Amino acid sequence: MPKFLIILFFVFYLVSCSRVSIVNNSKRSVTFNSRQGHGDKVDILINKNFYLWGKLPKEHHIDVGEILKDKGQKSASSLTVKKENYIGSYIWPLVTFGFYIPKYYRIKYDARY
Repeated sequence: MPKFLIILFFVFYLVSCSRVSIVNNSKRSVTFNSRQGHGDKVDILINKNFYLWGKLPKEHHIDVGEILKDKGQKSASSLTVKKENYIGSYIWPLVTFGFYIPKYYRIKYDARY
């Protein structure tokens, strides 16, 4: 019986159905290409938390337009998004048996005010 529980734990731990979407729900211009007039470099780390082996919530959204609005920026160019792992990305799922899984995303772009 313990072997079955261990296998079941790893199946749930390694398989998740959730995802993170990068969206722009505003009228602010966001592009992956570089543009003239976008000189201020912005680097943001965003933390999204998942629960129950990554099954909840089903989807997280990172709204780049909201980030621009909060920072008072008109547009963004040279947008890059990378998933990053830290020691907590590995420790928390182990300590909580997969009930809590933090994921980190680094967003970099050139801004125009």
